[in-house]
Amino acid sequence: MKGCLFDVIGYPLPEGLVNEQEVTVTRGVEDMKSVVLDGAGVEFEVFYWQVDVGREFLIGGEHYHESHPTVR
Repeated sequence: MKGCLFDVIGYPLPEGLVNEQEVTVTRGVEDMKSVVLDGAGVEFEVFYWQVDVGREFLIGGEHYHESHPTVR
């Protein structure tokens, strides 16, 4: 799942990541964190509230990302 990182006050991003960087979320881990991959495929752990993956909508029994034409 693609997402965008956000530097939250009190929770800096790990070194090597920048604010508004696109990443791929691969899995959740303990301590309220997610594992993300940057564009080079390097793994980082970030707090789940530092990653915005957008919203999904349930339409006719199917889930659609907010960017899908059906939702617009």
